[in-house]
Amino acid sequence: MFYIAFGGEVNTAEMIAGARKLGKMIAVPLTKRGGGLRPVRWEPGARVVKGPYGVAEPVMRMPVNIRDIDIVIVPGIAFDKKGNRLSRGKGCYDRFLKELLPKALAIGLAYNFQVLPFVHTVRHDMRVNRLIYAS
Repeated sequence: MFYIAFGGEVNTAEMIAGARKLGKMIAVPLTKRGGGLRPVRWEPGARVVKGPYGVAEPVMRMPVNIRDIDIVIVPGIAFDKKGNRLSRGKGCYDRFLKELLPKALAIGLAYNFQVLPFVHTVRHDMRVNRLIYAS
């Protein structure tokens, strides 16, 4: 599962294209009422509309079973090297990551300036398993 980049986030388009070439099924998040996320299938060139928080979401909304997701690429405003993340404050990804199967990986994607020595967290915040960052 990838996010569709929004507001200065690392663009995932090339990663999505690479995953498609490997024959992977691609999902993107759809915002549920109440602030949760629901994975839906993503096809190249699919039409999108702005969702509740201004994030692009596909018009065609074919659900994906959360049990079929093995990797989630997670956006964030800031991360630390322990996997803590600062998000936009709605808790959507925190709630979603708690629902994943234990074998699924959550990978944060960031620019190097977004990686801080320490990110303050609270009890409900979920960490990412890995962090990819570059300039």
